[in-house]
Amino acid sequence: YLNAIKIVNNKLFNIFKQLENKDRWNLIIKKSTNISIIIAFIIVYIIMTLFKEKFFTQIVDIFTFLSTVILLPLIYDSIKSNK
Repeated sequence: YLNAIKIVNNKLFNIFKQLENKDRWNLIIKKSTNISIIIAFIIVYIIMTLFKEKFFTQIVDIFTFLSTVILLPLIYDSIKSNK
């Protein structure tokens, strides 16, 4: 048990040591927020498509438009920054 804790502590220490650069932290935060926004929009879109009868068609259309407008730049930015 103690050896496992030591190994985890060493791994975490090495990860944080490599990430001391502020630019890396900013990139990690940006990527994680982009991913969480994309996942949230996808979950809401799935819920809206599964329960279409519960929502007005105007609401579904507005959400589809907004999600497209918001998600396309996020996805493009994620693809562009990977290269």
